[in-house]
This record gives sequence, C-alpha cells and structure tokens, in this order.
Amino acid sequence: MKEESKLIISLILVIMASFLAGFLLRPQLADTYFSLKSVNVPPVEISQCGDLPLKDSVYCLRDYVNTFYKYEPRNDTFDSLEELKENGGDCYDWSKVYESFATQLGLKSKIINIFPDGNGEGHTFLIIWDKDFTGYCKTEITSTKSFVECWEIG
Repeated sequence: MKEESKLIISLILVIMASFLAGFLLRPQLADTYFSLKSVNVPPVEISQCGDLPLKDSVYCLRDYVNTFYKYEPRNDTFDSLEELKENGGDCYDWSKVYESFATQLGLKSKIINIFPDGNGEGHTFLIIWDKDFTGYCKTEITSTKSFVECWEIG
C-alpha cells in the first residue's frame, strides 16, 4: 500500500508539473513554432542606420528595406536575403528580416503573431526598442508597403 501511495503521489506531481509548464510556456508557443523555421539573413551594410536615435534607426532600416521590398504571400520561408529580394515574402518573412537588421544594430525586438481563427492564417509584425527603452517602433508589412510607426516613452 505504501508503494502505491508513492506512485500515485508521483503521478500527481508529474501531472501538476506538466500543467504548470504548459501554462507558463503558452505565450511562446507561436514563437517556438516560427523559430523552428530556417531563415538566413546575413549581415548587410546597414551601418548608416546605427548610432542614431531609435526612431531614426528604424526609419533608416525601413528606407533600406523599401529599396528591394516585394510582398508575396508564401507558405514557406526564404533561404537567403537574395531569394527574398527576388521572389518576395509575406509579413512573417519581412518581420524576420527587420528582426535580423535590428539585432545587427544592437536593438531589441519581438515578433508578434496574431492568429484570430487559430488556423494558421493571420498576421505577423515586429516591435523594436532600444536598450534604454526610450521608445518603441512597430514595423508593419502589408501587400502594398512596409511602414513603421514609433512612440517615445516618457
């Protein structure tokens, strides 16, 4: 009887730990899915966008991206920046590009995925901020343009 009690208590603890882990990790599930997709955005010459205030840096990135921006819905991810320039990409692909460029400039970022129906169809955008959190910018990618909105904190 004592062994059975230990087994039951162990099972209850495992179930509770699993439930707690699922609850704590739930907000990251979409990002985990997307982080498994392979993307390759090599370092590029965006140094002109560095050492500027946050808003200016992100607008500079936008101006650079818009020189080759091409929106094209896709069900896969791109293998290289050159492929994306040639074939285009969707909101997820372009958010990954902005994320890579922001990281290269020492900025922080977070990809936001919205799936209203839970069926994989939705929208992705990126929030970018600096290490001092003087503000944040939202990069938005649509079928017609790539644009940025920024807000200052304080």
